[in-house]
Amino acid sequence: MTAESNNWEREFLQANFVDQRLKTRFFKIMDAFAATPEKSTWAATGSRSSAKAAYRFFSNIDVSREKILDSISRATVDKMKNIDTEWVLAVQDTTSIGFGDRKAIKGMGYHCSSEQRGMLVHSCIAVTDQGIPLGLLYQEANTRETRKDDSETKEQKRSKPIEEKESYRWIHTLNETHQRVPEGIPMLTVCDREGDFYEFFQRQQIWEKIFWYELCRTEW
Repeated sequence: MTAESNNWEREFLQANFVDQRLKTRFFKIMDAFAATPEKSTWAATGSRSSAKAAYRFFSNIDVSREKILDSISRATVDKMKNIDTEWVLAVQDTTSIGFGDRKAIKGMGYHCSSEQRGMLVHSCIAVTDQGIPLGLLYQEANTRETRKDDSETKEQKRSKPIEEKESYRWIHTLNETHQRVPEGIPMLTVCDREGDFYEFFQRQQIWEKIFWYELCRTEW
């Protein structure tokens, strides 16, 4: 698998690196991860030296996660402008990533309500109404500094401002998504039952005045 066959340069055309060597290394890392997405960095890169080079890239102060994600988002919007589809679905969901009890990893928080360390990654992916993925529109990662408190009553949870709740990520992602997509592109937000709350519907009506789709899991 090569960078040319995957057209990485076009996908990350607007990802600016201060050093061309960083851009070259970035494409090599992307090739390795795309070829073996199920493997760790150490296994995917193929050698001890390549793994160390990847780790140096991740820790480089001139490499910005936000700028890389912004480049991906812009490339996705360009595809949305040129795709022949009646609707573009903006699919939101949260992925819980756990790293066990590895406390030495920087930037990790508590995972779910256990002692596991990890993060919550919330993403919005653009998909055509025929199910063809176009790319990532927005993504954010959140961590818990303390264990999830399951002792709060429903009344206590409801009394919190929405901005202080973890569910606010759905609203924030909705805002970020529509700020990135130009008017004139018909877009529908899709979510599961976690996005089923009043404040989200209220914000959604500001952006999407025609339709709203929600996917619900069937209870057996």
